[in-house]
Parts: sequence; structure tokens; C-alpha cells
Amino acid sequence: MATLYHSPFCPNSRFIRLVLAEMGMEPTLVEERAWERRRDFLIVNPAGTTPVLVEQTGLAIPGAGVIAEYLDETRGARPRRTAASARHHPGAGGGAAPARLVPRQVQQRGDRVSRHREDR
Repeated sequence: MATLYHSPFCPNSRFIRLVLAEMGMEPTLVEERAWERRRDFLIVNPAGTTPVLVEQTGLAIPGAGVIAEYLDETRGARPRRTAASARHHPGAGGGAAPARLVPRQVQQRGDRVSRHREDR
């Protein structure tokens, strides 16, 4: 069973508790006071922020957006476990770079190409 380190006053923690409830998951809830910076919690998440989902395997997933994406890819309507690993290794298994990175990279490279053309 998964464990969710959360704070009842943190909106990101509330969001993940809602996502977990909608998916029918009932993780062990550990209320964390991030401002106390407990040593045991800092081992799980050195940044000391909530929420953090820890799987049975020991995999710790910090941050609401990352947790939501992970849950969608591993337990969503159409689990895509291979997509999760391919995302971190572009080109592996037919995967590509994350879409949210592409526009910025295109813009940066596009500016560089434009400057190169002007220099010629």
C-alpha cells in the first residue's frame, strides 16, 4: 500500500487526496508539518515539501503535478508504464521529449539558428 505524506492545510496535498479518492486508492496518510523539517521526512524528500507519495517499492514521488501524472500513467484508465520511463529517456521505446519542454527548446534553437543565418 502507498503512503502519502501530506499537510491538511496544503492545497497541493488536498488535490492529491482528491485524486487518490477518485481513483479508489486508500493510501496510508502521514500528516507532515513541513516547517518542522523532520529528519525522517527529509530522507524521503530532501526538499521538505508536501505532498509526497511513497510506493510500496520505496519509490518516492514528490509534488502534486508529478504525483498526478504518475498516477495517471500507472493507474489511469489506460496505464502507460512504458511511457513513464520513455519520457525520461527520449528516443527509448519510441518515446519523445515531454511536450512541455519542446516549445521552449524550439524557441531557443530557433533564435540561435536565426542569429547564425544573420551572421553569414
